Amino acid sequence: CRPSKPNERAIITNPFNVDLDSLSKAYNKAIPSMSPDEQLISAHIYRLFAEGKPVSHKQVADSTNLPFEKIEDIINNWIGVYHNDNNEIIGYWGIALRDMPHKFEVDGRTLYTWCAWDSLFIPELMQKTAHVESPDPITKEIIKFTVSPDGIIDLFPSESVMSYVKPEYTVWDENVINSFCHFVLFFASQKSGEEWTSTRENTALMSMDDAFELAKRKNRHQFSSVLAPEESKQF
Repeated sequence: CRPSKPNERAIITNPFNVDLDSLSKAYNKAIPSMSPDEQLISAHIYRLFAEGKPVSHKQVADSTNLPFEKIEDIINNWIGVYHNDNNEIIGYWGIALRDMPHKFEVDGRTLYTWCAWDSLFIPELMQKTAHVESPDPITKEIIKFTVSPDGIIDLFPSESVMSYVKPEYTVWDENVINSFCHFVLFFASQKSGEEWTSTRENTALMSMDDAFELAKRKNRHQFSSVLAPEESKQF
């Protein structure tokens, strides 16, 4: 196998018949909603993580130009936020500094994502291109690709796929890593993916193209203020 080129992505067929409209609606319903200020804070946390260092609440306040007290109140009441002993953020809704299976490299800095799908939606929020490496849990082969806000390129193996949690099993709460992330993985082929999902009734497979499209839809729903063209200057 060799890495796929950008102009080869269009010829990869989708054998899974995923209903993206229904799945996107179900995921969007499960995703915690955010006010415009919360969207701005969240987006800037992702961008600050691109530096590869713990993120302080003061950095978030400085980056967003919002009052420090407001930053403190919002972040301290969010789930999905992990701090070190200095009260700096070291993990936030899909992104982490500590070693996890999904390697996510940005500007030469190594970060990690909680699940496979995180690596597809975070680049747009960071406004960065990332290089991703993730092991197939069955064959142990390393799936590699580059992902930008615009799409996936250089996918290897080119037939790689992603597992996802079926809508009826989807819950995003303080246990999201155990209830969702542990079931969303990359596989080097449909064969290895089917071997893994066959013993987990809450999962199914989708193509990488569909996975990226689902990620874009998730961002447009959850970050409607910061990703809207008229709001682009504040992001």
